[in-house]
Amino acid sequence: MFGYKIGLLLVLIVLFPLMPSIFADPILLDFDKTEYHTGDNMIITGHISNYKMPIIAMSLFDPEGDILSANNLIINSNGTFSKAFSLDSPFYDKSGQYTVKLNYGKIVQNEFFTIVGNTSEPEIAIPESIIPEIISINTDKNQYYDQNFITITGSVNTIDSPTVLIGVHDPYGTPIGFYFGEINSSLQFSTKFLVKSGVNFKVDGTYQVKAHYGESEKTINFEFSKKLDTVEPEIKTPEIKTPEIKTPEIKTPEIKTPEIKTPEIKTPEIKTSEKNINSVDYQPQIKKYDNLSVEDIELGKLLNQINLDCDHSRFIDTISYNDGMGPALYRLCKFDQSLSFFNDSLSKDPNNVEIITSKGSVLGKMGRTLESISYYDTALNIDPNFIPAINNKANALANMKKYDESISLYNKALEKNPSYDTARKNLQLVLQESSLENKVIFTEYASTSTDVSSNIVSSKDTMTEKLQTENNLKTQTKNPTNIFEELSLVFSSLGSLFGFQN
Repeated sequence: MFGYKIGLLLVLIVLFPLMPSIFADPILLDFDKTEYHTGDNMIITGHISNYKMPIIAMSLFDPEGDILSANNLIINSNGTFSKAFSLDSPFYDKSGQYTVKLNYGKIVQNEFFTIVGNTSEPEIAIPESIIPEIISINTDKNQYYDQNFITITGSVNTIDSPTVLIGVHDPYGTPIGFYFGEINSSLQFSTKFLVKSGVNFKVDGTYQVKAHYGESEKTINFEFSKKLDTVEPEIKTPEIKTPEIKTPEIKTPEIKTPEIKTPEIKTPEIKTSEKNINSVDYQPQIKKYDNLSVEDIELGKLLNQINLDCDHSRFIDTISYNDGMGPALYRLCKFDQSLSFFNDSLSKDPNNVEIITSKGSVLGKMGRTLESISYYDTALNIDPNFIPAINNKANALANMKKYDESISLYNKALEKNPSYDTARKNLQLVLQESSLENKVIFTEYASTSTDVSSNIVSSKDTMTEKLQTENNLKTQTKNPTNIFEELSLVFSSLGSLFGFQN
């Protein structure tokens, strides 16, 4: 009996170390220390048990849930990856548990590390006169091809926020992606991403990188080609030597080698429907705004018309682009993170109708429709003529199937600005949905009772009124009043671009 127990114990000892692997996380993450202090360097290493894609997204959050950095990490072919962080002040001054959020395909996993309080924290003097700006920006190559990695690096003069927003634009000026470059203790930043021909890089030509930090912007260009450049071998014409004939009386006639003219090959002119950024007619003017820190106004208005795959909303909201990181995260469908930035902005400027309206839109995207309407009402109490709040509130009511109220608000927005294309498209969609619903109600009444003629008349009257509104809508002027709305009309039919969000 004693021998049996010893044998059973040995079996359990052998099997016990194997049991955790049954319940192991799909992503194994390891920190180089158990605890950290502000100012320490932290190295995170990881391993993917089921390797499928070469990139994993990693985000860091402080104990209060505010985002500190967002990174795309390259995974080695053996499934391993690593990242070093400088836990510098003031971003890592708080003591407590920090969160590392990992996104890999459909896998979302959270890991944690702890920063303990320092016994003596040195006083950091931040010169008030320094305005945060980008000092330099570079690419690791001047020419890229399909399946190349692009590395963008640069430097800033001071730390104002933990990351630099980097946008990449195609030869026609259309943005193809936004990336974040994390700033280290040496005031250097970098980001890296993959070139995929036909996906994020669709045409050959000169691409532009725009880096935004604070109120500053720096740009740099690089070339992209779908195929490697091939050098054609030089064709040499063989030299023809005429044999010399020596005769005392007969002069040898001079033989001239006929000149061979290479036919001139003209490259056919390729015309596209887009405007060429190198042409004389296309000279966009970059306007400077004191509170513009993410993108210029022209790009903001253009992006507001683009529907992305990550947002499945039927109606188009209008948000403002003067609030730093909030709209950028909104475009990436990172609504919870975007909400944190809008909350921070409202704490500094609580009566800003643009930020109030943008926060209402974020709440609507998160399914908190009644809360979003309350923020739209707050904005309209401050400024009753603020059209984006009117349009967005109409969208929220339409999502609740309160069609009559939403139609009234769309018409109100179009009365204030007949060229407001966003409200016009939303109104047309609501008219279609409400008309379809009224047809279903009419059929049900007709088949169940003959004593509801008054209801049928009311339904017909409602449909007549809505059809009349739709006809009036079609006869309204549709000429854009400025270049911004013209850009919106041109790009409003685009399907999806990488890294953006309505």
